[in-house]
Amino acid sequence: MMSADTLVESLAEPVAAAAEAAATITPSALSLIPPFTVLAIAIWLKRPILALVMGAIVGLLLLSPVGALDNFAETSLRVMQDETIGWLILVCGGFGSLIALLVHTGGAFA
Repeated sequence: MMSADTLVESLAEPVAAAAEAAATITPSALSLIPPFTVLAIAIWLKRPILALVMGAIVGLLLLSPVGALDNFAETSLRVMQDETIGWLILVCGGFGSLIALLVHTGGAFA
């Protein structure tokens, strides 16, 4: 189990790096393309997870069109290796499976 200090240090390092990188980039109207993409796909297809993934891919394409697939794979791997995110995925997946089981067996309508 991670201590609170270790957790804060592990979270503070990427945030500091992102803040440092953001200080060198000036925002523009192009930064609105990924959120609008997410909204359009979510409303059109009614699939929010797919819309979020597509928004992330559009954002990575805006940052680096040549290495977007590599950046997506690297970012996904880095996020999945985080202990907190791993537990969050396991808990949400477990509860989602339990809810699906209850709905499938008819227990949700009792």
